[in-house]
Order: sequence, then structure tokens, then C-alpha cells
Amino acid sequence: TVACVVLGITPLLCANLAKWGCGIVIASNIKGVNEVFKKAASGVVVVISDNEKNSVDAGAVISPNGYVLTSQSVVAGANNILVLFLDDARKETQQRIHYTADKISINAQYGVALLKLRESPQNLTALELASIDELKKDQTIYTIGHSKAGNEGWSYSEGLVRDVIKDFKWTNPVSSVSYRADIAVQTQTPINPGTAGAFLFDDQGKLAGMFVSSDAKDDRNNYAIPAKVFADFVGR
Repeated sequence: TVACVVLGITPLLCANLAKWGCGIVIASNIKGVNEVFKKAASGVVVVISDNEKNSVDAGAVISPNGYVLTSQSVVAGANNILVLFLDDARKETQQRIHYTADKISINAQYGVALLKLRESPQNLTALELASIDELKKDQTIYTIGHSKAGNEGWSYSEGLVRDVIKDFKWTNPVSSVSYRADIAVQTQTPINPGTAGAFLFDDQGKLAGMFVSSDAKDDRNNYAIPAKVFADFVGR
């Protein structure tokens, strides 16, 4: 409680911060972390808020100016938002730096939000956006996200592009809000159970999409909104 007062954040956010560890979970179909993870993981962050329903999600740094893309559900109704980077997550708890972020805008059609860091780390990694045209059927793709449990930290897996779907509709299981997108990428990707948000990458380490939905009958089938769909929203 004392720490919460010193940091100027709510007790709920303080409790959510306490969950976060520094491990890396690698899906069972992978022998080790490859170059994509090494290149892109520092641009994937943990977004932690004092939202009572959904307090933890993944975020992607999409600008050297400190803009972060994340889900609408994690920041909806939140009064405090903090961002944790991989380099800081690897440190002892008392040595970690959590960066404060502000909500800049929300895109209700896709269920995504744009945040702006008040301060950024000196070695900030901004992810490059991939084109939807660069994604081909049966192409190998990579997933980086986070575990809801917190103590498992960053998660990583590999999969395949299965199809590109037009006029895709889905419902957020936490908020029960429905969304739609003109186009989505269907992947066969073993995203780790309990993952709290994940992003899709191509073999160049470019941000190819944001996962928004899974198949209820087969959790290996996951759906991502292509990164370029967000281009206008984030001003890229």
C-alpha cells in the first residue's frame, strides 16, 4: 500500500503489477528462441491497468515517439496505465521501471487502443509494420505475447498462415463486445494457454498483425487483424 501511494497509483494497479515475472515461455513445437524473437520481443510490451475486468494485455510499440498499440478492453475505464518492457522485466522486482502511458484514441471497430508513453526508454524499439500482401498461405509466422499468470512473462510460438478472410466478425470474450474488420488473417498457431494478448510477426521480424480471436472448437486456429489495417489509426 505504501508503494502504491509513493507511485501515485491505485491499489488495484499495484496488485496487478505484483503478478508480473520475467520468464519466457516457448511453445512445445519450438527448440529455442530464434532471430524473430530476438529482434521483435523488445518491441512487445506488457500493458497493465487498473481495469477490474481485464488488467493485463500485450502491447506493441509502433513508433519511435512512444506510441503503443494494445486492446481496447485493457484500457477501457482505466484510470492508470503502466507499460513494462522486456529489459526491465528481466530485472529484480525492485529494480524494474514501469512507464506511465496515456490513452490517445480508441478504434471501436477493431477493439484496439493507441497509447502514448509519457517517457520512453533510451533503447526504445519501434516495430516495422508488414504488408498484408507479404503474407502467403502456408507461410511460417511467429507469435509473441504474454501470459495472464504473469510469472511466465513473454510467450513465443510458431505457426502457419492458413487463409486471409474478408469481412471478419468476432466477439471479445471478456467484454462481450462485437467487432468487425474488412480483412483478417487465419493462422494455425499454438498460442500458449492463458495468453493475455499476442502479436503476429513475419520471418523478418515485422509486425504482421494483432490477434483478436480464437476458434472455440480448436484453439490452434487463431485470427489476427493485419497490422496495415491500423496504419491510418496510428498515423503510419
